[in-house]
Amino acid sequence: MILEEQVTFLTDEAAEKFTEWLIEKNCHPEVKKHLDTTLNVLARGTLDDIIDWCEDMTEEDEEQWEEFSVLQEFNEDYKEALSLLIDGKKPGDLLYTHEDFEVSTVKLLTSVCPDLELKDDIELPGYSSETLEDEIFSQVPLSIIHTNLEEESYIKESERGFILSTDKEPGEMITETDVTSFELPTLENSPGIVYVSAFIADESFEVIFRMPEYLVIEADELSEVLVDLGLDEDEVMDIVNNFRLKKTILAYILGIVEKYGEITVDDLKRNIEKLWKESGVKTGSYSKIAVTSGLMESITRELEHDGILTKEGNVVAASPLWKERLNQKSHP
Repeated sequence: MILEEQVTFLTDEAAEKFTEWLIEKNCHPEVKKHLDTTLNVLARGTLDDIIDWCEDMTEEDEEQWEEFSVLQEFNEDYKEALSLLIDGKKPGDLLYTHEDFEVSTVKLLTSVCPDLELKDDIELPGYSSETLEDEIFSQVPLSIIHTNLEEESYIKESERGFILSTDKEPGEMITETDVTSFELPTLENSPGIVYVSAFIADESFEVIFRMPEYLVIEADELSEVLVDLGLDEDEVMDIVNNFRLKKTILAYILGIVEKYGEITVDDLKRNIEKLWKESGVKTGSYSKIAVTSGLMESITRELEHDGILTKEGNVVAASPLWKERLNQKSHP
């Protein structure tokens, strides 16, 4: 449907808040759940094998040597951080507390999401160990290390936090590193490495609302609400610009039909293009729009379906229901 708006959210909570806002605006939104799948390719092996493989590929792969160099540096940093974390520890010893993990997670989120700010009256506690204050943990956050240690069963959860459950040295520990964006080389000479296809399944929530309800929504307030709900500003700009364009065309259609009573679809199209051009005269700006006949036909058909226009052949007019609605607004 052309005269329909769709906004996709990654969380049920955001979709619910947006839906509540639309209902307050007397809109009638619909929410659809979608299954989203992502395929990532990971290189799996011991830390030492991964580092050696990256080093070999920086010499062998002329086109991707820089990418492999960055990957090697990250895994070397990971090994250094892991070594600091388990240095002097034996199986059964506490590595870090629940609070350490939570603080690291919050710091990671605020670093990758600049718009996510802590309230002024909230101060994060310090780590339980000076080791975790080391600069290397800003390069490889504890929360990232935790994910790998947990997946490989190198740690166990206790009342205090997470304890070491392996006697492996850091370089002997299995890890997985993302190579989704790489042109993957063959592994004939890399016996310690395997590729793993990792499928990630998640939900997204599409909120749908259509006219005539959205005529009451202003583009600027829509933009403000979507940004507040965490959508990317560039994405919001695309949504709002598209919304603003369709709303303007719709307002022109209803105004023209109200003025002329009956009008052909072709004349409706010409009037819209004329009004668009003339709208910039007072401000000294100039713009134009070309509406295809096919698009005009589709829009008027949707408006007929919504009970706003009546249509006989190529002639459209305001429906009795829409006239009644206009009269109610003009005579409260």
